Amino acid sequence: MEEKFKITFSGMDATEPLRRYALEKFTKHQHLVDHIINADVVMTQHVTHRGVSKDFEITINVAVPKGMIHVQERGEDMYALIDTSSDILSRRLKRYHEKLSQWEGERPWKTIELQKEEDYQTEGDVSNYADYVPTIVERKTMEYMSPMAEAEAIERMELSDRDQILFKNIASGKYCMIYKRRRGGYAIVEPEDQ
Repeated sequence: MEEKFKITFSGMDATEPLRRYALEKFTKHQHLVDHIINADVVMTQHVTHRGVSKDFEITINVAVPKGMIHVQERGEDMYALIDTSSDILSRRLKRYHEKLSQWEGERPWKTIELQKEEDYQTEGDVSNYADYVPTIVERKTMEYMSPMAEAEAIERMELSDRDQILFKNIASGKYCMIYKRRRGGYAIVEPEDQ
C-alpha cells in the first residue's frame, strides 16, 4: 500500500522519521486506501517565511477511479499538519467510498431540486471602477470532461476541496457550473436555450 504514496519534500530536509510518520497516518485506514490509484504528497517549508505561523504546507493529490481528491493545509508544525490532513483525507476517502456505487454507475446520482431565493441581498455598489483592471492569477485546464449528473459534479467538487466546478450536464448536454454558496447549499449556472 505504501508504494501508492509518493512523498516529496520541498524547501526542507527529507527525514525518514517524517516520511514514516506520514505513511503510517495516510495508510492507517486500509479499507479506504484500497481504491487509491496513486497519491502525491508534497511537504513544503516556505523558507522566506521562517518564523511565521504558516511556515509549512502539505499538499495531497489522490487519484481514485473516476475522480481526484485534493487536500491542502498550512501551519507551523509539519507533524500537526500531517495529523490534520490525514483526518481530512480519511473523511474524503470515506465519502468517496460511501458513494462508490454511484461513481461506478450502479446507482444514479440524486440531487434536490434548486429553489429560488426571494430575499437575496446585494452588497453596496463601488462608485468608481474607472481604474479597476481585473487580474487573472491562475488558469486551469479541464482534465476530466465526460458528461456527469449534478450530484456527481458536487461530489467531485467536494472531494477536490474547491468551491466551484465546471462540468457537462448529462441531463441537458450543456456546460454548467455548480458553486458552493456562502450561506449554505449549492447554486448552478447553465446557459439559456436559444
